[in-house]
Amino acid sequence: MDDLAAMLELCCRTRELQASDLGFDLEFRPHPSAGAIHSVHTLVQRAVDEDWMYYDAQAHQLVLLPGTSATANAARSAADELVPAANASLIALVAEPDKAAAKYNSPGSLIWRDAGVLLGYFSICAEALALSFCPLGITGQPMLNRDLDEQGRLCGVGMALLGRTHLG
Repeated sequence: MDDLAAMLELCCRTRELQASDLGFDLEFRPHPSAGAIHSVHTLVQRAVDEDWMYYDAQAHQLVLLPGTSATANAARSAADELVPAANASLIALVAEPDKAAAKYNSPGSLIWRDAGVLLGYFSICAEALALSFCPLGITGQPMLNRDLDEQGRLCGVGMALLGRTHLG
C-alpha cells in the first residue's frame, strides 16, 4: 500500500485548483492534461476478488467502490491473458469524455493523449521507486464502462500492472 500511495502521490495528486466557467475546477497535477481538465481517472484493484478503488486526486485517497469486484476480476482476467501477475495491483484508466467535451469540440484524441501521458508518468515513477510497471495493450473496454457506469459516461482507456521488482 505504501508503494501504491507513493506512486499516486508522484503521478496524480492534485497540487492546485483553479476556478473555471466549465462547471468544475481546473486541476494542476504532476502530469499535464489537455486544458488542465484531467478527464482520465485512475482505478486500482490491489488483489484478486477485491473491489475497485477510485483514486481521489484532490484528497489523495483511495475510495472503495463497493460491489465492483466482479468487474475488477473480469478486467484482471483480461490482463492475465497477456501478463499473468496475480500479486500485482491492477490499474485501470477510465475517461470521462463529457468533461473534456466541456471545453473541446472533438476531445477524443486529447483523452487518448492524456491516458498515454499518465501511463508514461507511471512508468518513470515506478522506475524511480524500484517498482515493476507494465502497461497493457488493452483498454478495459467493454467491462469498465458497461459495468461501472450504466449511463455510458465513462470509457476504459488503459490498463497496467504495478508490483514489486524481484531481482535474482
